[in-house]
Amino acid sequence: MSKHFDLRGSWSGALFSRTTSHRVVHAVDDVTLAIRPAEIVAIVGESGSGKTTLGKTILRLYGPTVGRILYRPRGGDPAAEPFSVGDLRAGSPKFRAYRRATQTIFQDPYDSLDPKLTIFDIVEEPLRAHHLVHDPAEVQHRIEGALEAVRLTPPHNFLDRYPHELSGGERQRVAAARALVLRPDILVADEPISMLDVSLRAGFLNLLQGLRREFGMSILYITHDIVSARYLADRILVMYLGVTVEGGMAEETIRVPLHPYTKALIQAVPTPNPNWTPGTLEIVGTVGNAIDIPAGCRFSRRCPYRQTQCDTVVPSRRGSDDHWYLCHFTQEELAAIRAAAPLGGGRAGAVQVRIARPRPPRRARGGRGVLRRSGAPPALLGLYNYGRTMPLFLFIGGILVMFIGAWYDFGAREVVGDLVEHHLPFGPTDLDYLYRQQFWLTMIYLGIAGLYMTTAVTMFLWAGGAL
Repeated sequence: MSKHFDLRGSWSGALFSRTTSHRVVHAVDDVTLAIRPAEIVAIVGESGSGKTTLGKTILRLYGPTVGRILYRPRGGDPAAEPFSVGDLRAGSPKFRAYRRATQTIFQDPYDSLDPKLTIFDIVEEPLRAHHLVHDPAEVQHRIEGALEAVRLTPPHNFLDRYPHELSGGERQRVAAARALVLRPDILVADEPISMLDVSLRAGFLNLLQGLRREFGMSILYITHDIVSARYLADRILVMYLGVTVEGGMAEETIRVPLHPYTKALIQAVPTPNPNWTPGTLEIVGTVGNAIDIPAGCRFSRRCPYRQTQCDTVVPSRRGSDDHWYLCHFTQEELAAIRAAAPLGGGRAGAVQVRIARPRPPRRARGGRGVLRRSGAPPALLGLYNYGRTMPLFLFIGGILVMFIGAWYDFGAREVVGDLVEHHLPFGPTDLDYLYRQQFWLTMIYLGIAGLYMTTAVTMFLWAGGAL
């Protein structure tokens, strides 16, 4: 299955893009995935690798560009052929049944819950949308059962509360209850623990394990945290720039990684040992451009084993059906490449970052139990409401704070220029110059916008026969 986004799909792209060019965003490319009943499959990769797009395509929030999504309802005839979800007409009984059978838990519990609704209304909404239950007593029973399933007990303590009255972990459990109230076959969990405190993450992963055992549903777990994927999933698929580069059983994939990208992800996982000495990170940079993708291997521009054929030839799948990877070379050949040209030896594409061994911690002069390390930032650890944030507000000046929520620490009525201006070390004269420059740029943009609107109105009148 593949999912591409056309860059000429908007008004501005259709008018100003070249008619001969057809550029697309390769969000997902040629991904084959099978989820068995009561199985947890983890999709691991960096931001921008196509994990969320794959999950939304499975949910039919996006339609696949190429390929099919086949679904066999749970409890049906095992010998029956699965039907293609892409062939279903929106609003048809089969389409609504598929929507009921596939639910999701979104990443941010602060944005995915309506702040004007109570917990009762939030969990009840899917039942109303699908017209499943009409008896008020049965509705109450289903909602309380969903809250008990996600360990929000006793349920009557939460029914009349609003999202702002709950902690982050409780909000994410409400989102899980909203998905479970329909008793789905497949649950797509899109980075459900990324916004949770570390102390709550293991509890939520245990909750997903318990829901799998209790309801027998399949879970597609999307994450960039390969440690949590190992803890939760039965199988792991590693994605990079829209393609799956390795797949296999979770424990085997972690213990014996085959693809260089998977090895780098595992190598980058820190340990809580203060005397831990990091090794050599074999890759640098971020996920590449999904528009101008490489002609050969998607990972070639960051791969430490890069050879000439990697830039031009698409690699084939190697290994067994239980554990495979996408590469030109076998493990023996990769070892020979490293032995012949060690990292940092000037070979094209070989990049490395060496991290110095940290000095042992020492007590600050005159401090009381405060440990610091030269060149390392201090860390404040603790659970919610343990007072970690309060010391930051005791400083009058000389400190800049980066808050936890990027959605909430910006003024909603300020433009980006005003937000940055608050911290600029400029004088009034410099700011006046910037404002004048911004004024003329704004006038140019307004002129282009006026030309665009005039052209659009002229085309509209010409098409209607008025001109």
